[in-house]
Amino acid sequence: MEEKEEQLFYNPTEAEVDARKRVYNDFSVMRDIRNQRYKYFNDRTLKEFIDDSELRLSNYVPTRASQGKEEWQANFSHPVTSNKMHAILAGVALDVPDTRITAKNEGSIKSAQRAYVMKNLVKHSYDKDNKEEQIYNEAFECAAKGTVIVADVYVKQKAKRKEVTKFDPITGVIEFEEEEVITKDEINNFIIPLENFYVWNMYIPTIQDQPKVIWAEQMGKEEFKAQFNNFPNYKFVKKAPKILNKELESRYFFEGWASRVKGYGSVEVVKFYDRFKDNHVILANGVVLFDGPILLGKKKKWYPFAKTIHAMFSVDFFYGNSLPNKLMGEQDVTNSLYNMAIDKTYKSMVPSLLIGNTNKDDFDLEDPYISLDTKIYVQDINQVKEMPTSGISNADVKIMDMVSRGMDLTSVDANQQGVAGRGVTAREIVIANENARKLKGVFYMFLTALWIQKMKLRIMNILTFYTDLEVKNQLNEQANDKDNKLDTFKKFMVENADLGDGTKGTLGIKIVGSPEELPTQEELDSNSKKISKETKENYKEIAITSDYLDNWEYDVKVVSESIFQKESSLSQAKMEGKLQIMGQAFPEYFQQNKEKIFKQFMIAYDDDPDEYDTTPPPPLPAPGASPESPGQPQQQGAQTLNNPTAPKEPIQTGA
Repeated sequence: MEEKEEQLFYNPTEAEVDARKRVYNDFSVMRDIRNQRYKYFNDRTLKEFIDDSELRLSNYVPTRASQGKEEWQANFSHPVTSNKMHAILAGVALDVPDTRITAKNEGSIKSAQRAYVMKNLVKHSYDKDNKEEQIYNEAFECAAKGTVIVADVYVKQKAKRKEVTKFDPITGVIEFEEEEVITKDEINNFIIPLENFYVWNMYIPTIQDQPKVIWAEQMGKEEFKAQFNNFPNYKFVKKAPKILNKELESRYFFEGWASRVKGYGSVEVVKFYDRFKDNHVILANGVVLFDGPILLGKKKKWYPFAKTIHAMFSVDFFYGNSLPNKLMGEQDVTNSLYNMAIDKTYKSMVPSLLIGNTNKDDFDLEDPYISLDTKIYVQDINQVKEMPTSGISNADVKIMDMVSRGMDLTSVDANQQGVAGRGVTAREIVIANENARKLKGVFYMFLTALWIQKMKLRIMNILTFYTDLEVKNQLNEQANDKDNKLDTFKKFMVENADLGDGTKGTLGIKIVGSPEELPTQEELDSNSKKISKETKENYKEIAITSDYLDNWEYDVKVVSESIFQKESSLSQAKMEGKLQIMGQAFPEYFQQNKEKIFKQFMIAYDDDPDEYDTTPPPPLPAPGASPESPGQPQQQGAQTLNNPTAPKEPIQTGA
């Protein structure tokens, strides 16, 4: 196969030559814009800004020689930036935000049914994803680099797979059948490295408002083949060594391209988007693989990218500020102070000696052999004494504490990082959390914006790809190509869905081509009962036409506060303080409302109060009295327990 590819020569059409020239010209302009130095980056390029932020976050320490330090001096980086970032992420990035979807048409008339269907299709599209890990990674990338860009794209791949039909483990003889199958058919959500993304204007902050954007990446041979092997021009794409050694004249902007290609066998894939011209071009090592309109959206076109920032440089700048860059000043001072303090401590523990010239030769001779039990003989003991060296003073501790407080104001304090200290009362926790929440709230606002963008892109992908016909192979008796392919619509099974009647179960969404093909309600109910009986789970089936969701606008909102991590420790501290005060100041009300207070207490500790029996126990009998005195009615509990014929509560089972 490789030899066959070697013989192929790419002869682009005039339209492909024009597209290639236009895209590489724009790519050159965007790279020049991206590689400039900007005042917001402290006169650094974007790459230098990102490198510096990541070095600080990973506690990178330059060598002693590069800093002019001696070998005995301390050389470490305090992990305060990393600690504070993880504390912030723990407060905003551990819970998946709840979202609400509404559907309305051009006349602003809402459709609850369409919103219900779209909500469940979105849920189905995320079923294979680890959303908790996803949101944490996005928040980490955003805080570490200042900006995060997320792609939401539909991926469908085919590949040949071998299905084992027979295997003998004794002889190792194996038989298999090979066929081409769909290996991936889903909407993927992933982070794009900032180094691989290029914008047309650095002073347009919204990604969807950019006139042009480019996503460029280096792909390995197998990865490239899996994604593009069915494209018509795939066979013309040469790998790096073939391009570098010949056919130089067939490459446009070769010099720039050659400097970007990393390693042999790699392919540079450039994905170009122009929203004004509604143009999307994919280039692979100079070969035009695709040239057409932008896929997402109809009247309004959407780039398949979402973007947010950690902190704002300016309202008109595309990139945001990173947490390591925000803490840069305090971090550098903290490192210097801690290293100086350790140096002072070491010098005070191993002080230098003041030696008179009379003893100079004696100490020079003994110095290489000094140990704890070495005896050193000197001419004049009065000419030997320790140099006065002070250790760490209170002033040193105060200045370090002042710098730490400055970092707390920029991020979160020790209590929010999980460090036990003085602020452990309920009121102190409330005040500290309110201050930290203000700082986290800004980050939460940006993360909320990212989720809304991602949900809108997911809806666009669903409208574009989920309701399309798919081709399936259907073998006939003659096994020929005629009638060997069947066009059909997809059916989606949404697990743990709200079925609309207060219960949860599996929701089946069936898509058909026209209203005439819609099944009747009786058919849907019959099929639902049949599947429920077979699976022994709640199941409901609905059917829609392929254009049912089209021409409606879908709005996404994130439920307030849902993205914050639940602060159970704060609730517990407040509850304990409440119990203490009520028990001391209002004991009579405490006794009267013990059941209600008990339920609140269990809820504060994330427990279910209904699992506990709160029925007051029967009063104890008087001393000397029998358990059942004559004339005294028997307790109802004993009646039910001892009488096997007593009526029992019915047990309700799900269908």
